[in-house]
Amino acid sequence: MPIFEKLRRNNVAGIKIGVLTGSMVIIPKSAYAAFEALGAEFGIKDLQTSLVPFDHNYLFIEQKEQLKNSIVDIVTRIFQQGEIEVLIGTKSLLGEGWDAPAINSLILASFVGSFVLSNQMRGRAIRTQRGNDHKTGHIWHLACIDRTSITGGEDFEVLKRRFRSFVGVSSLTEGGIENGMARLNLSGDLSSPSAVQEQNARTFKNAANRDLLMAQWASALQTGVNLVEEIKVPFLQKKGYQATKKMYLDKTIANFAITLVFSIVYCFFKFLFRASREIRSVQDFYACLGAFVVLGTLLFGRRTLKMLKLYFEYRDISKDMEQIAQALLNTLVHMGVVRSNISALKVMSSQDHLGTVYCHLKGGTNFERSTFIRTLTELVRPVNNPRYIIIRKSVFLFFAKQKDYHAIPELIGRNKALVTFFAQQWTKLVGPCEFVFTKTIEGRKLILKSRIDSLASQLEERVQQVSIWK
Repeated sequence: MPIFEKLRRNNVAGIKIGVLTGSMVIIPKSAYAAFEALGAEFGIKDLQTSLVPFDHNYLFIEQKEQLKNSIVDIVTRIFQQGEIEVLIGTKSLLGEGWDAPAINSLILASFVGSFVLSNQMRGRAIRTQRGNDHKTGHIWHLACIDRTSITGGEDFEVLKRRFRSFVGVSSLTEGGIENGMARLNLSGDLSSPSAVQEQNARTFKNAANRDLLMAQWASALQTGVNLVEEIKVPFLQKKGYQATKKMYLDKTIANFAITLVFSIVYCFFKFLFRASREIRSVQDFYACLGAFVVLGTLLFGRRTLKMLKLYFEYRDISKDMEQIAQALLNTLVHMGVVRSNISALKVMSSQDHLGTVYCHLKGGTNFERSTFIRTLTELVRPVNNPRYIIIRKSVFLFFAKQKDYHAIPELIGRNKALVTFFAQQWTKLVGPCEFVFTKTIEGRKLILKSRIDSLASQLEERVQQVSIWK
């Protein structure tokens, strides 16, 4: 009723609004003739109605016993005919069994996070309509943004969970079909009212162009033949891994360089002013300048090297993803979890222009592919509380040591012999490594360190399991 009343009060366009629930039915007065005719078809003659007290353009339908079994069908057919243009109902109405193919927009104002019910509700708008080959359906999900939460709040988190189950066309530049919120290309910062309004305005603009939606689907369908379950490793910014490394450059080296420049200028002029009385020739000037350079190197050189170490500390995981996945696959085959012939299996890894890394297993059974993706996700996600941690080591330019931390998947971590085999495969395919048992004091310390220092912990959004059309 609050939604009906809100729409009724702002209905300057004269849209015909109706309400259909188990306890209340409201139809426009202009639709009563069609309602009466359909009631006669169902053998219902004694219809009783009353005017809505605050708006005589609408009628209450009294649901007698004879009408209760047919009211949903009658109102639905009136809606299909266009006598009602906006129909407001409960989530029960949108459940299994209700059929109205004419729906081309569905606004979900309910707080539903379950996979089954969400898909049942969405199914009302994505059905084909006979005689309308170019039908498109828009499904709107309403969410309130909590400005005090860095994640957007509980309502937005439920929406994210919903979208893990929904596969649709991507709004990103490269297009495609996939699940998850990333395909909506939402603004990274929705903490201010202006940012939310800007995002909503962009959404309304896109929704007004239904031809564009059809073109996006037609183009995306040409990019593949079936849905593939993959692991998706995003980076901090949409510019890719270089932006992740630039995070250290911007926040350390660049900021420090600016500080150093200002310090040099300040010290130079201050020193030059004091020493000007002693400078008698060009040689004296160069000697003073040389002394100043030596002094600046002693003061700032150590900090510069420290900042450079931060810049080179982490190795790009995209360079190792395929090898890491292959080491994992070899271990799963060794365990007998993956029973398909390894010659029929292939690890597929790719990276898009945004720096996002994708990886999936080609071949094998659905169970084997699902197990592979699940364990790989555990491996590259931020460290939580595993039994074993593996430390990935490498050397950059022969002097900068790099390392990162990964949680060994629970399936492997149950047995030390399997962990040892996995570490051997890692050393063979990826590079030097070390595994550590975390159920000790030193191990707990390493977990805390890995949560702070690992590259995975810097990711803006967690590693995801996605379904992508390929």
